[in-house]
Amino acid sequence: MHRQVAITLATWGISWLVAAPVSCHEVPSCAKHLQTYPGYYHVISAAALVAMLGHEVLSLIATYMGAQETQALVPHLQSRFLPTLLLAVMFGVLATAERLFSRAEWTIAHVMPSADGLTAPGRPVYTMQYMEWGINVPIMLILSGYCTLGRPLREVSRPLIVTNVYVILCWVATATESAFLKWFLIGVSFAMYAWASYDMLNWCSAYERTAPMDLPSRSLRPFLSSGLVAHLLLYGVVYMASVVGIMDAHTERKSFFALTFGAKLAYSAAFVFIRADEYHKTLTDVLRKVSVSNVGMISILRGSFDIILPCVLDAAGRCKLPDKYSGDMTKLEKILGYGVSGANLKDLLAGDEQKKDFSAYVRNVLRQADCPQAFNSATLSTQGAWSCDSGAMPPIAQVLHSKIQQKSQQKLNTTLHLSVVPRSALSLGKERQLVAAFQIATEGPNDQEEPAAAAVTNFETFKAGQSSMGGSTANPTSEGSSHGIVANLADLTKLGASGMLGTPEFTDEASEYWGHTASDESSQKDFAGDRM
Repeated sequence: MHRQVAITLATWGISWLVAAPVSCHEVPSCAKHLQTYPGYYHVISAAALVAMLGHEVLSLIATYMGAQETQALVPHLQSRFLPTLLLAVMFGVLATAERLFSRAEWTIAHVMPSADGLTAPGRPVYTMQYMEWGINVPIMLILSGYCTLGRPLREVSRPLIVTNVYVILCWVATATESAFLKWFLIGVSFAMYAWASYDMLNWCSAYERTAPMDLPSRSLRPFLSSGLVAHLLLYGVVYMASVVGIMDAHTERKSFFALTFGAKLAYSAAFVFIRADEYHKTLTDVLRKVSVSNVGMISILRGSFDIILPCVLDAAGRCKLPDKYSGDMTKLEKILGYGVSGANLKDLLAGDEQKKDFSAYVRNVLRQADCPQAFNSATLSTQGAWSCDSGAMPPIAQVLHSKIQQKSQQKLNTTLHLSVVPRSALSLGKERQLVAAFQIATEGPNDQEEPAAAAVTNFETFKAGQSSMGGSTANPTSEGSSHGIVANLADLTKLGASGMLGTPEFTDEASEYWGHTASDESSQKDFAGDRM
């Protein structure tokens, strides 16, 4: 972008020397135009733009603060703040220009020479308007081409430079005293407009070929580019009407004001829709992937345990089974010989020692799930696939070996595993949702003290007498072991569901503002090929 800025500044410098403009304030007839122009339009618009600027700045701050935890988990996630930042800069520049337009003595304007006799003597050229375009039009090109259509910056840079140059040439054409130079520059400017518009429409064609079908606001995004082409054409119509004398200076100023202010409002509204759609699409994808992962975790548990039941842990530490029949509750009741709906899970255990161990196990499971260091050595890609070093893997999950009592007073050896369901914003501070998994075996004559030999061998035994934040791993001295967090359902939000689903990962060196999609691998590869 430094090259574009340098070219723009150089073009302004050369054009200023060529045109040698005369300040409007030095010519009484021109100054009268500025003094009689109703400035209250710009006072109102400046106030509205300041409010819009404040909204974008607050949104930028809130997004930055809210994304800190995500960026810590996903180190390669690129910033998605650019559209909001560019909108804030655009509103700030326009608000400043509008405030200057509200006062005649603050307005930067020059005299338009009537070299061809088509315009009235002393007509002003609103130089400040062209300066504002030189800043905000490139921003709009970046927003439409890079941020919404996903085109690489090398594709955006050429029409950006061409647009800035022909805007400056249009200003020179109105400030020069040579009629030939005036119309020559106007002809060159419209040719450059056609060239830049051709590139911008090609953005839309490339976007239609490569954009995923489930991209948020997919049908809206091309209108930001094609609509900008039509919008700049309207500027050309007003410009031509002014240079041939059909439109007076006040009408020209009001027309440019309406077009400029309307374009900024349209872009702001479009990004409100795009960002809202991206947010809901991302949320939907996360919920879908976590739901699939939850089903996968339950399937894993069912492969190792006989009975899977949901339960709710209240503030008093009671792990209550649901009142309505759910999961394998009927199967558990058939084994025990009595109803368990709404029962406290601890009450099913045989003996005070068993219940005491269960309470300690529940506290340990919750402590592990809520530990802020849980799985902090893992990293996520922008596609959600997780990875970590082998020595940083979380320890093996723990189980409690206990006994439950049947209606006939017979005690059954039981291996119990509890897994905490991840908290959400709605459940924060309320009851905790858990999944209880049982493996039950009948007690043999030599099993009076020890739990059943059929217990799950791939889980670590929980021992209440030890201060444990987890179990052993294949490498007991690893960093993951020192963190001591047992893998359970609470880890799913950190592990990344798409990794289980096999979502392909690709390198994206251009726009990062498309949001989450479920597009196929071929579309992603096609799009990656168009990157810088």
